[in-house]
Amino acid sequence: MIAHVVLFRPKPELSTDDRRRLSTRSSAPFATFRASARFASAIASPHGAGYEQSMPDTAEYLIVIDFDDVEGLQTYLPASRARRTGRTVL
Repeated sequence: MIAHVVLFRPKPELSTDDRRRLSTRSSAPFATFRASARFASAIASPHGAGYEQSMPDTAEYLIVIDFDDVEGLQTYLPASRARRTGRTVL
Protein backbone atom coordinates (compact mmCIF):
# COMPACT_ATOMS: atom_id res chain seq x y z
CA MET A 1 0.00 0.00 0.00
CA ILE A 2 1.21 3.52 -0.85
CA ALA A 3 0.03 6.50 1.23
CA HIS A 4 -0.07 9.90 -0.49
CA VAL A 5 0.01 12.46 2.36
CA VAL A 6 -0.67 16.17 1.83
CA LEU A 7 -0.28 18.73 4.62
CA PHE A 8 -1.16 22.34 3.84
CA ARG A 9 -2.19 25.72 5.14
CA PRO A 10 -4.45 27.82 2.90
CA LYS A 11 -3.64 31.38 1.95
CA PRO A 12 -4.63 33.73 4.79
CA GLU A 13 -6.88 35.77 2.48
CA LEU A 14 -9.00 32.73 1.60
CA SER A 15 -12.62 33.25 2.69
CA THR A 16 -14.33 31.02 5.25
CA ASP A 17 -16.59 29.58 2.54
CA ASP A 18 -13.60 28.76 0.33
CA ARG A 19 -11.90 27.04 3.27
CA ARG A 20 -15.00 24.89 3.77
CA ARG A 21 -14.97 23.93 0.10
CA LEU A 22 -11.39 22.65 0.33
CA SER A 23 -12.46 19.23 1.52
CA THR A 24 -15.01 18.83 -1.26
CA ARG A 25 -12.61 20.10 -3.91
CA SER A 26 -9.84 17.82 -2.68
CA SER A 27 -12.02 14.73 -2.62
CA ALA A 28 -13.79 15.34 -5.97
CA PRO A 29 -11.22 13.53 -8.16
CA PHE A 30 -11.15 10.66 -5.67
CA ALA A 31 -14.90 10.10 -6.02
CA THR A 32 -14.47 8.98 -9.64
CA PHE A 33 -11.10 7.27 -9.21
CA ARG A 34 -11.27 3.60 -8.24
CA ALA A 35 -7.60 2.57 -7.88
CA SER A 36 -7.36 3.73 -4.29
CA ALA A 37 -8.32 2.01 -1.10
CA ARG A 38 -9.13 5.00 1.11
CA PHE A 39 -9.43 8.80 1.22
CA ALA A 40 -9.43 10.80 4.46
CA SER A 41 -9.22 14.50 5.19
CA ALA A 42 -9.04 16.37 8.46
CA ILE A 43 -8.58 19.81 9.96
CA ALA A 44 -5.89 20.17 12.61
CA SER A 45 -7.36 20.36 16.08
CA PRO A 46 -4.94 21.20 18.88
CA HIS A 47 -5.94 19.30 22.01
CA GLY A 48 -3.52 20.51 24.68
CA ALA A 49 -0.89 17.78 24.50
CA GLY A 50 2.48 18.88 25.87
CA TYR A 51 4.33 18.21 22.62
CA GLU A 52 2.13 20.63 20.64
CA GLN A 53 4.04 23.68 21.88
CA SER A 54 7.32 22.33 20.52
CA MET A 55 5.94 21.45 17.07
CA PRO A 56 6.17 23.87 14.14
CA ASP A 57 2.87 25.37 13.00
CA THR A 58 3.05 23.96 9.49
CA ALA A 59 -0.36 22.67 8.44
CA GLU A 60 -4.02 23.29 9.03
CA TYR A 61 -5.34 20.52 6.77
CA LEU A 62 -4.36 16.91 6.20
CA ILE A 63 -5.33 14.67 3.30
CA VAL A 64 -4.31 11.01 3.11
CA ILE A 65 -5.05 8.83 0.10
CA ASP A 66 -4.06 5.18 0.28
CA PHE A 67 -3.35 3.39 -2.99
CA ASP A 68 -3.02 -0.33 -3.55
CA ASP A 69 0.20 0.22 -5.51
CA VAL A 70 2.46 2.88 -7.03
CA GLU A 71 0.67 2.54 -10.37
CA GLY A 72 -2.55 3.73 -8.73
CA LEU A 73 -0.79 6.82 -7.37
CA GLN A 74 0.84 7.54 -10.73
CA THR A 75 -2.53 7.29 -12.44
CA TYR A 76 -4.26 9.49 -9.86
CA LEU A 77 -1.81 12.41 -9.74
CA PRO A 78 -2.17 13.67 -13.35
CA ALA A 79 -5.95 13.18 -13.18
CA SER A 80 -6.36 15.09 -9.90
CA ARG A 81 -6.93 18.78 -9.39
CA ALA A 82 -4.12 18.87 -6.85
CA ARG A 83 -1.82 21.23 -8.72
CA ARG A 84 -4.58 23.64 -9.71
CA THR A 85 -6.03 23.60 -6.19
CA GLY A 86 -2.56 24.14 -4.74
CA ARG A 87 -1.97 27.24 -6.83
CA THR A 88 -5.36 28.64 -5.86
CA VAL A 89 -5.39 28.13 -2.12
CA LEU A 90 -1.78 27.81 -0.97
